[in-house]
Amino acid sequence: MERPQTRALAQAGWLWVVLGGVALATIVLPVGWLELVVGGVLALGGAGQVFLASRLRGEAVFLPLLVGGLGALVAGGVLLARPLGGVLPLVLMILFALQAGCAFWLAAGERPHGWGLLTSAMLSLLLALAIFGEWFCGAYPWLGVALGLERIVAGATLRGLG
Repeated sequence: MERPQTRALAQAGWLWVVLGGVALATIVLPVGWLELVVGGVLALGGAGQVFLASRLRGEAVFLPLLVGGLGALVAGGVLLARPLGGVLPLVLMILFALQAGCAFWLAAGERPHGWGLLTSAMLSLLLALAIFGEWFCGAYPWLGVALGLERIVAGATLRGLG
């Protein structure tokens, strides 16, 4: 019989892979639409991840999935509430750092199969540091692409655990 943890991780993984694909398409959008679409992707994905995490109470993956989902939900809410506020880089930097921490947390509990999670965590951490170092300065639309790639890698990793 399939464990509920396996099914929920697979569902969360597919959700983020699909939404990551949507975020990749933001490269062709004007800046105003970029923030709205990225905010919608994060809010929808975060809500879905929180819902799936709520079905896993008592499992080892419950808390990291819940924290990561709440972080994405809050980040999406901030972007939807303040479009064109110039908060996208700051929100994504904080979100990437939080997602890296959650992926490291999940990887610690998935030994010896946590290599994909470590890869996902390192990508998230590198993107957070790149934004902090202003590597995306002047390349605002590429933030959506960075989010899309990070979410696809994270989703594929979760899918692989499921």
